[in-house]
Amino acid sequence: MNPFLEGHGIRPVIDKAHRFGDAVQAFEHLARGPFGNVVVNVVGGI
Repeated sequence: MNPFLEGHGIRPVIDKAHRFGDAVQAFEHLARGPFGNVVVNVVGGI
């Protein structure tokens, strides 16, 4: 699937990105019904 997405320039809609330490807030945001994907970054900063 990834080669197809890259080949056609399709990018996911990311509503909000959170640091790993803010995972609780990420799940709360997800429960409110975000517009796009919610990301929890487990490696490095955002």
